[in-house]
Amino acid sequence: MARIIWKNITDEMINITEEGKIFVNDNEIHGHLSTNGYMRVYFKGEQKLKHRIIAEKFVPNPKELPEVNHIDGDKLNNHYTNLEWVSHQDNVLHGYEKGLFDDKVKAKRKLTNNELKQVRELLSKKVSLRTIARQFDISLKGIWNISKNIYYNKTIE
Repeated sequence: MARIIWKNITDEMINITEEGKIFVNDNEIHGHLSTNGYMRVYFKGEQKLKHRIIAEKFVPNPKELPEVNHIDGDKLNNHYTNLEWVSHQDNVLHGYEKGLFDDKVKAKRKLTNNELKQVRELLSKKVSLRTIARQFDISLKGIWNISKNIYYNKTIE
């Protein structure tokens, strides 16, 4: 049987098992699977992402990062030890590393050395991958590959 970890939220008692089951006033909130694969629950009159509720209560966020990542890539594994706070860019990179995205294929376009230098500069400034992809009219996967030095592994002076 799972150990129950609890947190008190305002005037209600919320209980969360290690597996990520949520109980409010001893009633389990089941929720539903959204079209993007995440569990959503109705909580305090609002629809919320289940993993976000769990992370907000149990995963420290000292850097005040905006997104919650499933470490193992399984959107249904809401165990609090499988959740971490990340930046949007790190969340997208993690998704690509785990093979979670179906990238829309764009026509192959080779960047010039100057464009490649600009992309790497933007990446170092933590500009979002999507913004960079749109700016240079290449796929998100192409920008991710550049960030990992895959394909575009040229050294720029």
